[in-house]
Formats: sequence, structure tokens, C-alpha cells
Amino acid sequence: HRAKNSDDGDASAGQFSFSARGFDLAGGYSISGDLIEVSVFKKPWLLSCKKIEAEIRKYLDRAK
Repeated sequence: HRAKNSDDGDASAGQFSFSARGFDLAGGYSISGDLIEVSVFKKPWLLSCKKIEAEIRKYLDRAK
């Protein structure tokens, strides 16, 4: 199963969505100096915050 990815933004703010391991995540981000704020708009209700953070980190690592 291949992950579906979508992102729309720039170096200061944007939105993202992706599917991985059978679930969908969507959110947005804003960057100010060294601070990155990430908001998650869509997630499975059973998924823990720690797991969501891990999946977002994997998504960002693949985007490099």
C-alpha cells in the first residue's frame, strides 16, 4: 500500500495531508523563526498524539 501525500504551503505556513498504515492525517503548519507549530485537523480517534507525532516526523523526513 503506497502512501498518498498532499502539501500546499511555503517556508512560513501551509497545509498537509497523507495516508499511511491505513489511516489519514491532515493538518497545517506555521513557522516563525526557530518555532514550528503543527495543528492536526483530521485523524483517527483511536490514534495517540505520540503516534501522530511519529508519523508526521516520518512524513517530514521523507520530504527532505
